[in-house]
Amino acid sequence: MPKFRILLLFAGILLITACADNYTPAMALVEVEHETPPILPEEPQETAEFRQLFALLSEYVSAFNETISAEMQEITTIYNAVIIECETELMKAYEEIKEIEEIRVVRSPMVALTFDDGPSYLTDILLDILEEHDAKATFFVLGNRVENWQETVQRMVENGNEIAGHSWNHQNFTRLSEAAITSQILDTSAAIERVTGFPPPPIFRAPYGALNHTTRRVAYNLGYGMVNWTMDALDWQYRDASIIHARIMRYVINGSVVVMHDIHHATIEAMRQTIPALIEQGYMLVTITELLDYFYGGILPGGEHRGLRPGETERAATPHL
Repeated sequence: MPKFRILLLFAGILLITACADNYTPAMALVEVEHETPPILPEEPQETAEFRQLFALLSEYVSAFNETISAEMQEITTIYNAVIIECETELMKAYEEIKEIEEIRVVRSPMVALTFDDGPSYLTDILLDILEEHDAKATFFVLGNRVENWQETVQRMVENGNEIAGHSWNHQNFTRLSEAAITSQILDTSAAIERVTGFPPPPIFRAPYGALNHTTRRVAYNLGYGMVNWTMDALDWQYRDASIIHARIMRYVINGSVVVMHDIHHATIEAMRQTIPALIEQGYMLVTITELLDYFYGGILPGGEHRGLRPGETERAATPHL
Protein backbone atom coordinates (compact mmCIF):
# COMPACT_ATOMS: atom_id res chain seq x y z
CA MET A 1 0.00 0.00 0.00
CA PRO A 2 1.37 3.34 -0.96
CA LYS A 3 2.60 5.53 1.97
CA PHE A 4 0.01 8.18 1.29
CA ARG A 5 -2.84 5.76 1.86
CA ILE A 6 -1.34 4.51 5.11
CA LEU A 7 -1.16 8.06 6.48
CA LEU A 8 -4.70 8.81 5.39
CA LEU A 9 -5.95 5.65 7.14
CA PHE A 10 -4.19 6.58 10.39
CA ALA A 11 -5.73 10.05 10.35
CA GLY A 12 -9.18 8.60 9.85
CA ILE A 13 -8.84 6.26 12.82
CA LEU A 14 -7.72 9.11 15.02
CA LEU A 15 -10.67 11.25 13.92
CA ILE A 16 -13.18 8.52 14.61
CA THR A 17 -11.77 7.94 18.14
CA ALA A 18 -11.91 11.61 19.01
CA CYS A 19 -15.48 11.99 17.94
CA ALA A 20 -16.51 8.93 19.94
CA ASP A 21 -15.20 10.57 23.15
CA ASN A 22 -16.73 14.02 22.36
CA TYR A 23 -13.22 15.47 21.75
CA THR A 24 -12.44 17.77 18.91
CA PRO A 25 -9.54 16.84 16.73
CA ALA A 26 -7.54 19.77 18.15
CA MET A 27 -8.14 18.60 21.73
CA ALA A 28 -7.06 15.12 20.83
CA LEU A 29 -3.85 16.41 19.26
CA VAL A 30 -3.06 18.57 22.35
CA GLU A 31 -3.50 15.61 24.71
CA VAL A 32 -1.21 13.51 22.58
CA GLU A 33 1.50 16.17 22.55
CA HIS A 34 1.57 16.76 26.40
CA GLU A 35 2.70 14.24 28.98
CA THR A 36 0.95 13.74 32.30
CA PRO A 37 2.56 15.99 35.02
CA PRO A 38 4.74 14.09 37.52
CA ILE A 39 3.33 13.15 40.93
CA LEU A 40 5.18 14.99 43.76
CA PRO A 41 6.20 12.96 46.83
CA GLU A 42 4.29 13.59 50.03
CA GLU A 43 5.89 15.68 52.81
CA PRO A 44 7.55 13.50 55.44
CA GLN A 45 5.50 12.97 58.54
CA GLU A 46 6.98 13.62 62.06
CA THR A 47 7.79 10.25 63.54
CA ALA A 48 8.29 9.09 67.11
CA GLU A 49 11.99 8.60 66.43
CA PHE A 50 12.27 12.22 65.25
CA ARG A 51 10.55 13.55 68.36
CA GLN A 52 12.83 11.50 70.60
CA LEU A 53 15.94 12.75 68.81
CA PHE A 54 14.77 16.38 69.05
CA ALA A 55 14.10 16.05 72.79
CA LEU A 56 17.56 14.54 73.35
CA LEU A 57 19.17 17.36 71.41
CA SER A 58 17.27 19.97 73.46
CA GLU A 59 18.58 18.40 76.67
CA TYR A 60 22.15 18.61 75.39
CA VAL A 61 21.72 22.31 74.47
CA SER A 62 20.20 23.14 77.87
CA ALA A 63 23.00 21.35 79.72
CA PHE A 64 25.62 23.14 77.61
CA ASN A 65 24.07 26.55 78.39
CA GLU A 66 24.03 25.80 82.11
CA THR A 67 27.71 24.78 82.00
CA ILE A 68 28.69 27.93 80.13
CA SER A 69 26.67 30.11 82.54
CA ALA A 70 28.35 28.53 85.56
CA GLU A 71 31.82 28.95 84.04
CA MET A 72 31.10 32.59 83.15
CA GLN A 73 29.89 33.25 86.71
CA GLU A 74 33.08 31.68 88.07
CA ILE A 75 35.22 33.77 85.71
CA THR A 76 33.32 36.93 86.74
CA THR A 77 33.86 36.13 90.42
CA ILE A 78 37.59 35.62 89.86
CA TYR A 79 37.79 38.83 87.78
CA ASN A 80 36.03 40.88 90.47
CA ALA A 81 38.32 39.44 93.15
CA VAL A 82 41.39 40.39 91.11
CA ILE A 83 40.05 43.91 90.54
CA ILE A 84 39.36 44.38 94.26
CA GLU A 85 42.82 43.10 95.13
CA CYS A 86 44.42 45.41 92.56
CA GLU A 87 42.45 48.40 93.81
CA THR A 88 43.50 47.61 97.37
CA GLU A 89 47.15 47.36 96.40
CA LEU A 90 46.93 50.56 94.35
CA MET A 91 45.39 52.43 97.28
CA LYS A 92 48.17 51.19 99.55
CA ALA A 93 50.77 52.31 97.02
CA TYR A 94 49.02 55.66 96.63
CA GLU A 95 49.01 56.25 100.40
CA GLU A 96 52.71 55.35 100.59
CA ILE A 97 53.56 57.66 97.70
CA LYS A 98 51.45 60.43 99.22
CA GLU A 99 53.20 60.03 102.56
CA ILE A 100 56.62 60.10 100.88
CA GLU A 101 55.60 63.16 98.87
CA GLU A 102 54.38 64.96 101.98
CA ILE A 103 57.65 64.20 103.74
CA ARG A 104 59.58 65.39 100.70
CA VAL A 105 57.57 68.62 100.53
CA VAL A 106 58.11 69.32 104.22
CA ARG A 107 61.82 68.66 104.02
CA SER A 108 62.48 70.30 100.65
CA PRO A 109 62.93 74.09 100.44
CA MET A 110 60.54 75.83 98.06
CA VAL A 111 61.02 78.66 95.60
CA ALA A 112 58.36 80.30 93.45
CA LEU A 113 59.67 81.77 90.19
CA THR A 114 57.22 84.37 88.88
CA PHE A 115 57.19 86.19 85.55
CA ASP A 116 55.34 89.44 84.80
CA ASP A 117 54.21 91.42 81.74
CA GLY A 118 53.83 88.51 79.29
CA PRO A 119 53.07 86.46 77.45
CA SER A 120 55.50 87.29 74.66
CA TYR A 121 57.34 85.59 71.81
CA LEU A 122 59.96 84.51 74.36
CA THR A 123 57.55 82.75 76.70
CA ASP A 124 57.49 79.48 74.77
CA ILE A 125 61.27 79.22 75.07
CA LEU A 126 60.93 79.63 78.83
CA LEU A 127 58.22 76.94 78.86
CA ASP A 128 60.63 74.61 77.05
CA ILE A 129 63.23 75.15 79.78
CA LEU A 130 60.73 74.57 82.56
CA GLU A 131 59.40 71.44 80.91
CA GLU A 132 62.92 70.07 80.36
CA HIS A 133 63.59 70.23 84.12
CA ASP A 134 60.08 69.27 85.26
CA ALA A 135 59.78 72.64 86.99
CA LYS A 136 56.80 74.96 87.46
CA ALA A 137 56.38 78.71 87.62
CA THR A 138 53.67 81.35 87.88
CA PHE A 139 52.94 83.81 85.10
CA PHE A 140 51.30 87.13 85.98
CA VAL A 141 49.97 88.11 82.57
CA LEU A 142 48.53 91.27 81.07
CA GLY A 143 44.90 90.83 80.05
CA ASN A 144 45.27 92.64 76.73
CA ARG A 145 47.96 90.15 75.63
CA VAL A 146 46.23 86.92 76.54
CA GLU A 147 44.07 86.41 73.45
CA ASN A 148 46.94 87.26 71.10
CA TRP A 149 49.00 84.43 72.65
CA GLN A 150 46.30 81.83 73.18
CA GLU A 151 48.39 78.76 72.36
CA THR A 152 51.16 79.89 74.70
CA VAL A 153 48.69 80.55 77.53
CA GLN A 154 47.08 77.14 77.01
CA ARG A 155 50.50 75.49 77.06
CA MET A 156 51.31 77.18 80.38
CA VAL A 157 48.37 75.39 81.98
CA GLU A 158 48.96 72.09 80.21
CA ASN A 159 52.51 71.99 81.57
CA GLY A 160 51.34 72.51 85.15
CA ASN A 161 52.25 76.16 85.47
CA GLU A 162 49.99 78.79 86.96
CA ILE A 163 48.47 81.91 85.43
CA ALA A 164 47.17 84.95 87.29
CA GLY A 165 46.44 88.59 86.45
CA HIS A 166 48.89 91.50 86.35
CA SER A 167 46.23 94.06 85.32
CA TRP A 168 44.71 94.61 81.89
CA ASN A 169 47.21 97.11 80.49
CA HIS A 170 49.80 97.76 83.24
CA GLN A 171 48.32 100.88 84.78
CA ASN A 172 49.42 101.99 88.24
CA PHE A 173 46.59 100.94 90.56
CA THR A 174 47.41 103.66 93.10
CA ARG A 175 46.23 106.22 90.55
CA LEU A 176 42.95 104.50 89.69
CA SER A 177 39.47 104.51 91.17
CA GLU A 178 37.90 101.46 92.79
CA ALA A 179 35.79 100.84 89.68
CA ALA A 180 38.83 101.04 87.39
CA ILE A 181 40.90 98.69 89.58
CA THR A 182 38.00 96.24 89.71
CA SER A 183 37.76 96.27 85.93
CA GLN A 184 41.52 95.77 85.53
CA ILE A 185 41.42 92.68 87.76
CA LEU A 186 38.18 91.04 86.60
CA ASP A 187 38.65 91.71 82.88
CA THR A 188 42.05 90.02 83.01
CA SER A 189 40.69 87.02 84.91
CA ALA A 190 37.86 86.70 82.35
CA ALA A 191 40.35 86.73 79.46
CA ILE A 192 42.38 83.96 81.11
CA GLU A 193 39.29 81.84 81.64
CA ARG A 194 38.12 82.29 78.04
CA VAL A 195 41.41 80.97 76.71
CA THR A 196 42.17 78.23 79.24
CA GLY A 197 38.63 77.18 80.12
CA PHE A 198 39.40 77.56 83.83
CA PRO A 199 39.16 80.55 86.17
CA PRO A 200 42.57 81.66 87.48
CA PRO A 201 43.32 81.51 91.21
CA PRO A 202 41.94 84.49 93.17
CA ILE A 203 45.22 86.40 93.26
CA PHE A 204 46.77 89.25 91.30
CA ARG A 205 49.99 91.21 91.20
CA ALA A 206 49.58 94.96 90.85
CA PRO A 207 51.82 96.70 88.28
CA TYR A 208 55.07 97.83 89.91
CA GLY A 209 53.89 96.03 93.04
CA ALA A 210 52.21 99.31 93.95
CA LEU A 211 49.42 98.94 96.53
CA ASN A 212 47.36 101.44 98.49
CA HIS A 213 44.29 101.46 100.69
CA THR A 214 41.95 101.54 97.68
CA THR A 215 43.62 98.55 96.02
CA ARG A 216 43.49 96.53 99.23
CA ARG A 217 39.80 97.31 99.70
CA VAL A 218 39.02 96.22 96.14
CA ALA A 219 41.00 93.00 96.63
CA TYR A 220 39.15 92.27 99.86
CA ASN A 221 35.74 92.93 98.30
CA LEU A 222 36.54 90.68 95.34
CA GLY A 223 37.97 87.93 97.53
CA TYR A 224 41.42 88.21 95.94
CA GLY A 225 44.84 88.06 97.52
CA MET A 226 47.66 90.37 96.40
CA VAL A 227 51.03 88.83 95.55
CA ASN A 228 54.34 90.68 95.59
CA TRP A 229 57.82 89.23 96.10
CA THR A 230 60.72 88.73 98.48
CA MET A 231 63.38 89.13 95.82
CA ASP A 232 63.55 91.22 92.65
CA ALA A 233 65.96 89.72 90.12
CA LEU A 234 66.25 93.22 88.58
CA ASP A 235 66.16 91.69 85.11
CA TRP A 236 64.40 94.85 83.92
CA GLN A 237 67.49 96.82 84.97
CA TYR A 238 70.36 94.41 84.28
CA ARG A 239 69.82 92.98 80.83
CA ASP A 240 72.61 90.49 81.48
CA ALA A 241 71.94 86.78 82.03
CA SER A 242 75.00 86.22 84.24
CA ILE A 243 74.08 89.08 86.59
CA ILE A 244 70.47 87.88 86.87
CA HIS A 245 71.59 84.33 87.60
CA ALA A 246 74.19 85.38 90.18
CA ARG A 247 71.72 87.66 91.97
CA ILE A 248 69.10 84.92 92.32
CA MET A 249 71.57 82.30 93.51
CA ARG A 250 73.03 84.70 96.07
CA TYR A 251 69.79 85.77 97.73
CA VAL A 252 67.42 82.83 97.30
CA ILE A 253 66.16 81.10 100.46
CA ASN A 254 63.40 78.65 101.34
CA GLY A 255 60.07 80.36 100.65
CA SER A 256 61.47 82.95 98.24
CA VAL A 257 59.18 84.54 95.67
CA VAL A 258 61.33 85.79 92.79
CA VAL A 259 59.94 88.38 90.38
CA MET A 260 61.15 88.45 86.76
CA HIS A 261 59.79 89.30 83.32
CA ASP A 262 59.40 86.89 80.39
CA ILE A 263 59.78 89.72 77.87
CA HIS A 264 63.59 90.05 78.10
CA HIS A 265 66.11 87.85 76.27
CA ALA A 266 68.53 88.03 79.20
CA THR A 267 65.92 86.62 81.57
CA ILE A 268 65.29 83.59 79.38
CA GLU A 269 69.02 82.95 79.00
CA ALA A 270 69.52 83.28 82.77
CA MET A 271 66.87 80.61 83.36
CA ARG A 272 68.94 78.11 81.36
CA GLN A 273 71.43 78.28 84.25
CA THR A 274 69.25 79.22 87.21
CA ILE A 275 66.53 76.57 87.00
CA PRO A 276 68.86 73.52 86.97
CA ALA A 277 71.12 75.19 89.58
CA LEU A 278 68.21 75.68 91.99
CA ILE A 279 67.07 72.09 91.53
CA GLU A 280 70.62 70.85 92.10
CA GLN A 281 70.66 72.70 95.42
CA GLY A 282 67.49 70.86 96.46
CA TYR A 283 64.87 73.53 95.81
CA MET A 284 61.40 72.59 94.65
CA LEU A 285 60.22 75.04 91.99
CA VAL A 286 56.53 75.45 92.79
CA THR A 287 53.64 77.69 91.80
CA ILE A 288 52.71 80.70 93.91
CA THR A 289 49.55 79.04 95.30
CA GLU A 290 51.50 75.94 96.31
CA LEU A 291 53.93 78.13 98.21
CA LEU A 292 51.14 80.19 99.79
CA ASP A 293 49.26 77.06 100.83
CA TYR A 294 52.31 75.75 102.62
CA PHE A 295 53.66 78.89 104.27
CA TYR A 296 50.47 80.96 104.62
CA GLY A 297 47.84 78.26 104.93
CA GLY A 298 46.13 79.52 101.77
CA ILE A 299 45.13 82.79 100.12
CA LEU A 300 43.72 85.48 102.38
CA PRO A 301 41.28 87.89 100.66
CA GLY A 302 42.68 91.40 100.84
CA GLY A 303 45.98 90.05 102.19
CA GLU A 304 49.40 90.93 100.79
CA HIS A 305 51.45 87.80 100.18
CA ARG A 306 55.19 88.12 99.66
CA GLY A 307 56.77 84.81 100.60
CA LEU A 308 59.31 84.31 103.37
CA ARG A 309 62.14 86.66 104.24
CA PRO A 310 65.42 85.60 105.89
CA GLY A 311 64.84 84.24 109.38
CA GLU A 312 61.11 83.52 108.86
CA THR A 313 59.64 80.03 108.91
CA GLU A 314 56.03 81.04 108.32
CA ARG A 315 54.21 84.20 107.47
CA ALA A 316 50.78 85.74 108.04
CA ALA A 317 49.00 87.82 105.43
CA THR A 318 46.81 90.09 107.50
CA PRO A 319 44.86 92.54 105.36
CA HIS A 320 45.32 96.23 106.09
CA LEU A 321 41.99 97.85 105.25
